[in-house]
Amino acid sequence: MADIADIGNDRAQWHLDMALAAHKAVPLKASLKDCIDCDDPIPEARRLAATGCTRCAECQELSEKMGARYAG
Repeated sequence: MADIADIGNDRAQWHLDMALAAHKAVPLKASLKDCIDCDDPIPEARRLAATGCTRCAECQELSEKMGARYAG
């Protein structure tokens, strides 16, 4: 007979499996060649390292800093 710890472990594993399945189901989009903010070319190394990136590293950093200000 399963005890409460087994039931909890089974439930936690189920949630983990569902989260992993949902993450795998998200299609990867291609990175843009030019930054959406400054229109400068995004270096190929960044496009390969950060699949789906839309900003150059400088603009991404600025965007994250601005977003953190409004996160509350």
